[in-house]
Amino acid sequence: FTVLTGVAPQITSATSASIPGPTGGTFTVTATGSPAPSLSLAGGPGTLPTGVTFNPATGVLTVAAGAPNSTTTLTFSA
Repeated sequence: FTVLTGVAPQITSATSASIPGPTGGTFTVTATGSPAPSLSLAGGPGTLPTGVTFNPATGVLTVAAGAPNSTTTLTFSA
């Protein structure tokens, strides 16, 4: 067997998602690595549009029902 001392983190979820603001929904950011990587949103939570939240502990990005439609580019790191 092989003992791995560390594996670089890698984001494994889709690179894009479309969640319509009027209906809302969620997208889960996933990553692999060893030790288990933590997730963060570049720029911090103040960079999210109105009605959008990100929970770094679960990796879930939530768009609230009724949020205004917009196109936003977000950068995550692991």
